[in-house]
Amino acid sequence: MKTKLFLFFKKLMQVFSGKGLAKLPFAVPVYQFFYNRLKPKGIVEVYAEGHRFFINSQDTGLAPPLLMHGVFAPGETATLKKILKPGMIFVDVGANIGYFSLIAARIVGKNGRVYAFEPDEENFSLLEKNIKKNGYKNITAVKKAVSDSVGTTKFYLRDDNLCAHSMVPRKGSRVVEIETITFDDYFKNQSVDVVKIDVEGAEPAVLHG
Repeated sequence: MKTKLFLFFKKLMQVFSGKGLAKLPFAVPVYQFFYNRLKPKGIVEVYAEGHRFFINSQDTGLAPPLLMHGVFAPGETATLKKILKPGMIFVDVGANIGYFSLIAARIVGKNGRVYAFEPDEENFSLLEKNIKKNGYKNITAVKKAVSDSVGTTKFYLRDDNLCAHSMVPRKGSRVVEIETITFDDYFKNQSVDVVKIDVEGAEPAVLHG
């Protein structure tokens, strides 16, 4: 029953999308109230950008746009589709569950390659499941963070927003130890065409490496 209510809620929001209702003072709180109570629970499967993705519905970063609209970061998604070509080598630094990695894998094709770096345990597990679910053989998933040194470092986790984990210290975050690699070390014998970096404030360390 709850699934049907969520689908009805989703269709209702699509009908009113672009009507300017979001500017009303009560609109966002009302939306959040119904979304949080009607959304599916746990690990769920969604269809987005021609792929099947397993996502954690409790995530407040990636899950809402994929559940409600079937696309995440429309501008970045469109740009990636525009610049990638068959046969290219694409590197996804901060791959999360593989949203951009899978889109890239479809475009570069069997003669191209995607390298997806994701150090978080839960995100990496979903990344591997999503690669397998969609049958890609041209994605290399690496359970490491790209940084300015090879070794280990502290990783600060946000339990509510699985897109917001970072190597940058944050108060109140859960801390774990992760492995790191430098870009130059990993790709010393490999040319690269396109790189996407989204590591929540740790981008300078990636570039230094």
